[in-house]
Amino acid sequence: AIVAMGPVAVAEVESLALDAPVKDGSRLFAATMILGSVRGRDALASAERVLFDYILVDPSCWSACADALKLAPHDMLPLSLRTLLSDEDPHLRAIGIDVLAYRGLATPEDLEAAIKDAPIVAAAALPYAALATTPGAMTASANARAHDDKDLNRAGWLASALGDPSGTAMALRDQIDDPTHQRHRAHLLALVGDQNDAAKLLEAAKAAPSTALVDAVGWAGAVASIGPLIELVETASDDDIKLSAAFALERITGAGLYFDTEIEPEDVIVDEPPTPDVGEPPELRLKVLTSDPRDLPPEPETETVLLPTTNGAIWRRWYGEHAAEWPLTSRYRRGQPYSPQVVLAELDRGRCTPFERRALGHELVIRTGQVVRSDVHDFVRIQETTLGDWAPAAERGSSTAGNWTLPYRR
Repeated sequence: AIVAMGPVAVAEVESLALDAPVKDGSRLFAATMILGSVRGRDALASAERVLFDYILVDPSCWSACADALKLAPHDMLPLSLRTLLSDEDPHLRAIGIDVLAYRGLATPEDLEAAIKDAPIVAAAALPYAALATTPGAMTASANARAHDDKDLNRAGWLASALGDPSGTAMALRDQIDDPTHQRHRAHLLALVGDQNDAAKLLEAAKAAPSTALVDAVGWAGAVASIGPLIELVETASDDDIKLSAAFALERITGAGLYFDTEIEPEDVIVDEPPTPDVGEPPELRLKVLTSDPRDLPPEPETETVLLPTTNGAIWRRWYGEHAAEWPLTSRYRRGQPYSPQVVLAELDRGRCTPFERRALGHELVIRTGQVVRSDVHDFVRIQETTLGDWAPAAERGSSTAGNWTLPYRR
C-alpha cells in the first residue's frame, strides 16, 4: 500500500520510524521489510539508517531487522549484509551472518570466523555451521555448551544435536535438572535420545513434574509413558502440568480428544491484575457510557480454544479400548509408529505452533541424517516446496518405524 502511493510515501517511512516515540522491534521489522522491497540503493540505505538508530537505543532489536532481511527481495542485499558482517558492532555482525547463512550465501570461511566471534555472533552462526559441517563447528559447539551466555549456550546444544545426535544424547543425560535450561535440554534429549532416554525423561517427570519435562515425554513418544501421563492428568495439582500431560498424550496417541474451551473476553487480550475492592461501585463499561440505553450493543460472542481434555477418566477409558494395539516397547507419534515420514506429515498437516514446526524440522535432520534447506520463517509457498524436497529423505529413513534409530549423517 505504501509503495502504491509513490516515492513521496516511501520517503516518509524512514522519518516515521526515526521519529517514533518508542523504538520497538516490530516497527524496525516493518520499515526494513518495506524499504527492502523497493529497488535502488537509496531505499536500502534508508533501512540501514533506521537500523543504526534503533540499535543505539535497543540492541536487542537486531533480530527483528534480521527477520525482515531474510524475506526482503532487494537485489543489493548481499553487499549490504557483507558490510554489516565487517562492522565493529557485534549486533550488526550477527545480522550479517544470520541472514547470509539463512539465504545460503555464507561461505565456509564466513561461518568458521563467525563461530569464533563474540557470543551473539557465534550464537547466530552455530546451528548453520553444524548443518553445513563447517570445520570446527562441533568444537565450538562444545565450548558454547559450557558458556554463561544463555543464547550461546542453547545454540551450542542445538548445533551439537544437529551435527552429532548420539554424542549430544550422552552429554544431555545429566543436564536436564538445570531449571534455567530444563525446557531446552529436556526437549533436545527427547529429539536425539533413545528408549533409555525416554524412560529417564519419564522418571524425572514423575519424580518432580514440570511442564518442560512432561512436554519432553510427549516428544520422546514411548508407549510405556501413556499410563503415567494419564496418572498425571488425574492427580497433578498444577493445572498447567495437567494440560501439558494432555498435550503429551495427544502427541503420542493422536486420540483427538479435543474440546472447545471457553475463554473470558478479557483473557483474549491481556491479563491485568484485578482491581481491588474498596467498597465503591464498579465502573460502567464503555458501551454503557457511550450507547443509547435502548440500543446497547450485544454481548461479545464467546471465544473458544481447542484443548485436549484434562479429564483422566476419558483418557483412561480411551486407552483401555486401544491398549492392546500399542506395543509397550515402541515409539509412537500422533497414533502411528514413529518414523521420519510421520514427522514430515505432522510438519505438513499437524495442528502445530511455530516452535513445534521448527522442532519438527530439526527432528527430520536428526532422524534422517540429511539436510534440506527449510525454515518456518519462509513464505508459505517456499515451505510447501521444501516439504516436497524432504519426502525422499523421510521415506528412506522410515524402514524401521516405531523405534529410536539414529542414522549416520550424510
